[in-house]
Amino acid sequence: MAGYKRSRRRKSRPKDTVAYSLYDRNRERTYIGTTKNPRRRASQHYESGKLDTGGWLEVESEKMTRRDAERLEARKIRGYKRRTGRLPKDNDTDDGRFHFWR
Repeated sequence: MAGYKRSRRRKSRPKDTVAYSLYDRNRERTYIGTTKNPRRRASQHYESGKLDTGGWLEVESEKMTRRDAERLEARKIRGYKRRTGRLPKDNDTDDGRFHFWR
């Protein structure tokens, strides 16, 4: 068929991911991240020791695409560092910098 072009519409991405923060019992933000399942993620953080007794996970966004949630996470981390001069305690890396891969 001459002149036929297939539509290149992208599949819509699911809006199933949220941005969240972990807080310790002193109300200090200790971690910023993204997840599809906040309850499961809170349990994983508790088991790893990042979430202590008296601390909590707070969802800080509506559901959005994973890509948008990761961008929001990066903005929140940069904003935190700009305000405090450091990264959240548990977002630290070996070289003291945040590495956003997307």
